Amino acid sequence: MTYGFFGGWRTSEFRELMTYVKSEEVSIAGFDVQRTGGSFNPLLSKLSISANIDSIYYHHLETNYGILKKQLSNWKIKFSDSLQFKVEEIIQDYEEVYFKILNSSESHSLKKSLLILKTIENRVDYLNYMLQFKIDKNWNKRWATRDSLMADNIEWLSRNIYRNKKIIVVGHNFHISKYNEKENVMGEFLKSKFKNKMYSIGVYARSGKYLDNYGKEEILTEPDNSNIDIKHIIKAVGNKMSFITIPEKPINGDEWMRKPIICLLYTSDAADE
Repeated sequence: MTYGFFGGWRTSEFRELMTYVKSEEVSIAGFDVQRTGGSFNPLLSKLSISANIDSIYYHHLETNYGILKKQLSNWKIKFSDSLQFKVEEIIQDYEEVYFKILNSSESHSLKKSLLILKTIENRVDYLNYMLQFKIDKNWNKRWATRDSLMADNIEWLSRNIYRNKKIIVVGHNFHISKYNEKENVMGEFLKSKFKNKMYSIGVYARSGKYLDNYGKEEILTEPDNSNIDIKHIIKAVGNKMSFITIPEKPINGDEWMRKPIICLLYTSDAADE
């Protein structure tokens, strides 16, 4: 499971979490609109075979998507009519398979078919917003689109797969935050939908090591003494592990919680830039 994620999640701790998930038979699903693993292609092929779809429509679909995904995320490759044609062509191929599955008897009998159809929608959405980014170079728009699509996936899962169930979302603090002064993030989109049914927990560390999105080991920087750094707060608490609740509304004595603090931001988009 861990190798289906970005490098930052490929740790012994996350492997232990996935082992627990498996041992307790906890249902798990992805929600990022970006492709980070290769588990989808076997599912798509298996369902397509069951639906009696000619292999010409799906056999090379994910491989071609991977090639085009690299071109779209490569900042050295500029927008061109040729690139746009390739994007439109593969979108048409995905839509062809989508409607063949949708119109088959298999689409009404398997829960996996719902996930596969939704994943195909994600592929099309990703190609569209990345192509748009090639045109306008608008990072804020690109991030907002990705986060809104991730929020939509979680909402979709709550309606179609986990109706009336508790859902635990694991993600970067940047994405799960209920508020961001400069960006439209997933947590904000979810808060507008789930309101007080949603609780967000940010995880921070005072010192130690972490992996970046490419799996490279990095050492946490020392606290910034020129400003308030969250590492100062964690160090002042003194415990190996602490839990601090930030009230929805300000109360006397929690002013320090309301001040801007320095946090580490390292996302796949920042790495691309």
